Amino acid sequence: MTKEDLEFILRTHRWRFRHAHFYKHYFYYIPVMVLFALVLPGVVSALLILLFMTLTVSRFRKHYTFRNIANQCSRQENAERIISAFKALSHRVIESEESHIRIKTAISPSSWGEYITAIPLERKILINSWPVQPPVFRKNLENLKVIEEYISRQEEEA
Repeated sequence: MTKEDLEFILRTHRWRFRHAHFYKHYFYYIPVMVLFALVLPGVVSALLILLFMTLTVSRFRKHYTFRNIANQCSRQENAERIISAFKALSHRVIESEESHIRIKTAISPSSWGEYITAIPLERKILINSWPVQPPVFRKNLENLKVIEEYISRQEEEA
């Protein structure tokens, strides 16, 4: 993560848009929409394409937006909590800097695998999940929910 990326995230609580992300994770929607347009009658086709576009934008926003976990901890305590949560949940830390920590989760029965980025700040943690594979319904963001719950339990125990 570059310094510019970090500044953008701190200002907007989301990743900077990159066309490569869209094409890598959502490109498979385009052939499906073309197929609908060719096979189905005009109005039905238009409604299904609109539905797919809405789902795409909704999913894209979820993956670009950082969640805010508010607490009363210092930046250092938040960094320690993030690392302990990642280790307790057996996730592999792939990048650990003063400004952020990234992990990669494995494919499991509850997730297709994700890159999770956490930014420890004073009195809060910004956390985000980006899928390793194209998003599949009902399995997105599962690891992120578990990590959020783990960090919240740490806050309650303290």
